[in-house]
Formats: sequence, C-alpha cells, structure tokens
Amino acid sequence: MQFKLACSALRLILDWAMAMNDLESIEIEIIESLAAIREKASSRKQQLLCCASIRRLWCRLSKSAQTALMRAESVADDLDFPTSTIGVSANAGNSIDRKDRYAQHAVSACCEIRPDAIAALTYASIAGDSQLVERTSQLSLIHDIHEPFLQADFTNPLIGFPVHKDIFDLANRIYEGRHPHSGVFDHSHMVVLADNLLRFGFRDVAMLSHCRVERIHVRGCWVIDILLGKT
Repeated sequence: MQFKLACSALRLILDWAMAMNDLESIEIEIIESLAAIREKASSRKQQLLCCASIRRLWCRLSKSAQTALMRAESVADDLDFPTSTIGVSANAGNSIDRKDRYAQHAVSACCEIRPDAIAALTYASIAGDSQLVERTSQLSLIHDIHEPFLQADFTNPLIGFPVHKDIFDLANRIYEGRHPHSGVFDHSHMVVLADNLLRFGFRDVAMLSHCRVERIHVRGCWVIDILLGKT
C-alpha cells in the first residue's frame, strides 16, 4: 500500500515537472515571437492580440473592465489611439480575489496607447485557471494574428488575385459575427470561407489550411485581415 502511494506521489511530481518544462518552453517561444513582431506588426494587431488573450478571462472581469476591453478593441479597429483610452480599465485594487486582480492588471496593460503585450499576456496567464492552458492559447493566438510576421520570406498571397465581393462579404460577416464574450470566430464559417476561396480559384496552401485546421480565430486573424485589407 505504501509503495503504491509512493509511486502515485512520484507520478504527480513527474507530471508537475513535465508541465513546468512545457510552460517554460511555451513562455520562451511567446517572448521570442513578441520580440520578432514588435517592429513589424501594427499597433492594431498588437492591441487585438492583448484583447483576445484577456477575453478568455471575461467572467473574471468587472463590468468596467469589460467595457474598457471593448473600447480598446474599438479604438484599435479604428486605427486611432487617443490619449483618452489610457487608464480606462477598472481599479484592480477593488477586487478581492487574487486572480481577479491579475485579470484587471491585464486590462490595464492592454489599455495603454501602445499596449504592453508581455505584461498583458503574463497577467492574463496568471489570472487563468491554468497557466499552461492560457500560455498555450496565447501562443495559438499569436500564430493566428501574427503568422506572416514570424516568417522571414512571407509574401502576400493575394498579389494578382482580386478579392471577389462574395469572399469579402463572407470574411466581413465572420469578422463581425464573433462570439460576444470570447471573441472567437465560428470555425465552421472559416471552413466555408476556404471552400469559397477554392471555388473562386484561389489555391494558396497556407491560407486554406489556416482556415480549415481547427484552431482559435479572432479579430486580427491574418487571413481575414488580408481579405478585408486590414493591417
């Protein structure tokens, strides 16, 4: 009996150590990715990355913090960063729960004129139920939004390919039809988009696979942005 308990305890320790190693590897990749895109990506895309990461904590945010987050997204999409957006977030000190306070701190870092992505994503990961889960999701969001900036030889696949009105309208409906809290696009609509791109003769493998592979898609998604002419 004692041997079984000792084996179970050892397994828990080993699982914890492996999880910590995975977390450290993912955090290093996130930091390196953010450094690589800092001079390439627009302020809009960096703001939307922060917002998408924090939206995963929607239920932890106060009403004023939720409003601040939505305003930050609206400001980003208008490509306008007035100073009035600074300090819009809720007062983190009013929250009793430690994770709720970290969620509010994440909103504060996101609502700067130039958002502090490292701080926002770090606070958001601590505020989540599992840092490993949050960091894994953040890495997926980085690739959804910033994939072209992580490639040294990326070329816009739409060069020489005019976007048909039906494609533009479908991409715009996906962009506007995200989930009201998580902000995530409906994956089935992304698959339909890939089918329609093929129907109009578009054959770029990277864009089509990005639409088809089941993953998180949010505002700032590089495929949707290219189709809508957003930067």
